[in-house]
Amino acid sequence: MNKIVITIFLSFFILVSSCNLLKNSNKIENDIVGKWKIENADLSNLEELVVELAESFGLGEAEIEEMKKEMQEDMSNEFIGSTIEFVEDHTFKSPDSEGKWTYNKEENKIEIEENGAKYDLIVDKLIGNTLDLTMVFSENEMEFKFTMSLSRQ
Repeated sequence: MNKIVITIFLSFFILVSSCNLLKNSNKIENDIVGKWKIENADLSNLEELVVELAESFGLGEAEIEEMKKEMQEDMSNEFIGSTIEFVEDHTFKSPDSEGKWTYNKEENKIEIEENGAKYDLIVDKLIGNTLDLTMVFSENEMEFKFTMSLSRQ
């Protein structure tokens, strides 16, 4: 009789644990859904691209530094304050684009497909109304990363 009770208890425990794991991964996906505003973006990792392009045009160090500064300002102005909305049907919308998204729970990232391009948004932090992401994309065999902090709107 005790073996039956223990077997039933263990089966129930395993079932509840499995449901909680599934619930937690679905919770993250559900928490991503909504409209988010980009509050901050660190684009310093894009400097490598600027340097490579500038050197390919034979620009000097002062010109390269000016290009890096201008790129940082332009990219920050483009991103800061813009919004992205992750919709329940796994589409997303931003002021200048739209596409599809999926949440990859194994790698804790949002996979984006936009106009044939694919890139990843690694979820660094998702607490309440704060979402911190690292965007990863490749261009001409180079990989670029930058981070963003977003707030729920």
